Amino acid sequence: MAVRTHFAALLFILVSAFLLRRVTSLEEYKLGVLLPYSYDMNREYPPAEDYASAITVAVEKVNSDPTLLKGAKLSYVWNNTACNQTKMVEQQHWQIKQGVVGFVGPSCHGRKAAKIAEKHDLAVVSFDCQDTHVSNKELFPNFARTNPQHSKAAFKILAHLKTSGLKRVNIVYQDNHKLLSFKRFLSHLLRRSGVKIASSNKVDLRTFYLGPLPNFLHTLPSTSQATILVTSFGIAREIMYHFQAYLENNTTPILYSKHNFISVPLENMNRNVLYPFKWFFSEFEESTPERMNMTQRAFKRLLVVSDVIDQETNEFRVFEQKLKKKASGKPWFSKTYQGCLFFGGKCIFDKSTSKIPLKGAYLYDAVIQFAAALHELREAGLKTTGKNVVNRLKGRHFIGADGHQHKFDENADVVYDYTVLGLKRDKNNELNMLPMVSYNRILEKYNRI
Repeated sequence: MAVRTHFAALLFILVSAFLLRRVTSLEEYKLGVLLPYSYDMNREYPPAEDYASAITVAVEKVNSDPTLLKGAKLSYVWNNTACNQTKMVEQQHWQIKQGVVGFVGPSCHGRKAAKIAEKHDLAVVSFDCQDTHVSNKELFPNFARTNPQHSKAAFKILAHLKTSGLKRVNIVYQDNHKLLSFKRFLSHLLRRSGVKIASSNKVDLRTFYLGPLPNFLHTLPSTSQATILVTSFGIAREIMYHFQAYLENNTTPILYSKHNFISVPLENMNRNVLYPFKWFFSEFEESTPERMNMTQRAFKRLLVVSDVIDQETNEFRVFEQKLKKKASGKPWFSKTYQGCLFFGGKCIFDKSTSKIPLKGAYLYDAVIQFAAALHELREAGLKTTGKNVVNRLKGRHFIGADGHQHKFDENADVVYDYTVLGLKRDKNNELNMLPMVSYNRILEKYNRI
């Protein structure tokens, strides 16, 4: 009996040792993840705390999929860049010392990250970079991205102006890096295309919290046919409300009633489409029924250019729940989806029902597609250099975390289309800003000319 027990114990030890050796002998591909988990001074980028757990979901997916990196495993190290270039450079060099095979991210300073990675023959697949220069594959052969490019919104605006016969516009912009960069790109595009910019005015959050409002908001129609709002949507909504209030409380020329606005918030508006009250709910003052009604009247003259998804898929809902479930665990410890939003001592919104930012989907896609490229190179017996990884991504089709079909173009940028939204009633008979399907088709025809 003792002999059998001893033999069984010995057999268990040998089998365990074999399995452990097999696991530890797996080839490891380590990604370096660069996230703006919190801020320094650059507050226009939302914190990755809301979506960072997409990495956990993606890595677990890769390591459980027998068709990806067979006989190998995917891992990662990560750092909080805080959108600070100095920090990011130090972190990137630290990750290189850890033996990473490439980088996912960053949100900010993508050009710098790409150049550092190129020196070490590593790839960068960003989920949030807006720098147009990195699409140049002669200069940045090791860079790819899975997020929509805001510059595409500028061409949608131009198409709208041209098809509507609008030749003179104002631009109201918010002075932060992302929006200011887009404003410069848009201004250059409009001038090059023969559209006159009558005025360009800066606004900031403090104005709407503390006041007083700038006088130019009431005189915009006197100098142009339309105003483009390159601001957060919260500020755009306030401008619309105050303009409508001025219009209804003062005697104004007929041109005021014909003046139109175009909002380019450079943020996904899918949450607002799903919860229509968010379109009209002020971030700065109490949203009384009277105030919301006036905002709704103001929106009759507003178009929103957004990368909103027309239809939420079951695949995205499943992904969303996985991301939320992993958010509070290691190493993220996020409380974004816990607790309630209280107003007047009452819970008015259960945070667990919050919609996740679509950046979570773009981040997931970046990890999965990086792993897919590594897998193909490994199967082909090719080196996993930065250029090889990016070349594998060019022209690649895939189903994203959002459940929709996507494709990398010849510059290794995932192709997204921007949509024009206008005020109309949805299937629940609620006022909502929804895609103007037929008008968007007209604009697409213009863009192809």
